Amino acid sequence: MPITKMHWLLDAFGQNVLGWILFGGGLVAIYTVLYAIWSKLTGYELLGAICTFASGWIFVAVLWLQRRSAKLVIHEAKWGIGDARYRDVTVILRGYLKENAINVPVTNETFQGDPYAGVRKHLIVRYSYGRSGNKEIIRHETDQLILPEREDRASSIFVGTRFESARAADDQQQLHEKENRRAIRDQIAALINEGNGIKAACGAATTPEAEAENAANLWAQNALNYLDSIEASYSARFNASSGPSYAGVGQGTKGNVWNYVNRRVQTLTQLLQELRD
Repeated sequence: MPITKMHWLLDAFGQNVLGWILFGGGLVAIYTVLYAIWSKLTGYELLGAICTFASGWIFVAVLWLQRRSAKLVIHEAKWGIGDARYRDVTVILRGYLKENAINVPVTNETFQGDPYAGVRKHLIVRYSYGRSGNKEIIRHETDQLILPEREDRASSIFVGTRFESARAADDQQQLHEKENRRAIRDQIAALINEGNGIKAACGAATTPEAEAENAANLWAQNALNYLDSIEASYSARFNASSGPSYAGVGQGTKGNVWNYVNRRVQTLTQLLQELRD
């Protein structure tokens, strides 16, 4: 049997030692029955072999029935930007429940609207699966929402359906998140390079002060808009960078402009380091 076809057994048993022992006993029982046929054991020996065989596969049958009984229940789902600024999307998310699983992109299209245009949103989901208690997870915009999660399936004897496709979906989500982080890092690196270019221009005697100020203002606004689309806390950190306030950039000398940009380049560098894989 191919390894991929045994995913449901691996997920179902997980770390259940007793389950593995009984399953192994079932395999031994098969060998015993075949041996009995060839060796012509006595009636009692044959009866014992049959009972051993039956007990092992009855367990497998019960396990199969139990895994089908696990239900994914969505208790609440909220789509928004934090604090009390959320839109209830519980009914919408329940509509994506198919074959006891959900696999959807976290986007405005999925949740049928953009309640806070221009700001990166996140999804909060409270759900339960099988005998497990309620869990709450957060997925950010452009992530992939996959329920039940891998640990839900692996930690319980009650397992959902289509384990092979669910495992592949988990791997796909991890790849998507990695690629998304790489794209964010590339964009932040580009903002850092642009900021360093403005600093260099501030140090050049031929650069008019108004030109340096305008370039810094435009750069800072573009950086602020991008960071806000990723995570509100990123833009807050960018704004809170020590140095002249954003409103005061146009009132200082090129030295003040250089200082303003330099402080925010340092903040972007810190964010870039935090986003490393």
